[in-house]
Amino acid sequence: MNNRRRDILDKAREMFSRLSYHKVSLEDISNSLGIGKSTMYHYFPTKEDLFNEVIRENMNRLLDHVYQSLDESKLFEEQLKDLIYLTLQFFEENRDVILLLMREKLDFMNITTMKNRFEGKWKLYYDQFINRFSKNLEKAKDEGKVLPLDTTLLLSNIFGTLFAVSFDYTLNNRERNLEDIKEDCYLLISNGLLNTQKD
Repeated sequence: MNNRRRDILDKAREMFSRLSYHKVSLEDISNSLGIGKSTMYHYFPTKEDLFNEVIRENMNRLLDHVYQSLDESKLFEEQLKDLIYLTLQFFEENRDVILLLMREKLDFMNITTMKNRFEGKWKLYYDQFINRFSKNLEKAKDEGKVLPLDTTLLLSNIFGTLFAVSFDYTLNNRERNLEDIKEDCYLLISNGLLNTQKD
């Protein structure tokens, strides 16, 4: 990747995660990098283009980190534990990414027009992250290993917990390592998910 483009994406990720989409302009980013506005516009004609690329790239990084290491031949319980551990590891190493993703959701939550513009552009990557694991979840549910609840509810238990705790620790407990609570997260999530009833 062109070094200038890489610099722009890295600076944009840092600024959007710290200040949010609405508070950052292309001019802010170009000024912080010491480049002209025309250079910025050459790579990213609009702030929306830049923001979408930052989201797309970082969702792909998260996906790659988790699914390159996730062994789908393992038992579902082990896959779940790996998913939790890998996600927390990624967010520990990339605290700005969890801020970026959560700020995006908060920024556009009540602005339907803006939200719709962005969802079509990058939501595919988030859905890809969720959908791949949901197939394994459905299989485990069919085998009676997981509670017979709506799949969306089960996925919300997993990813809602992971995103919420990562966001909270990043905002309020920066000194704590997310990987230190991976076992607690696994216990919390698995107790609300796995079917422990005896036949």
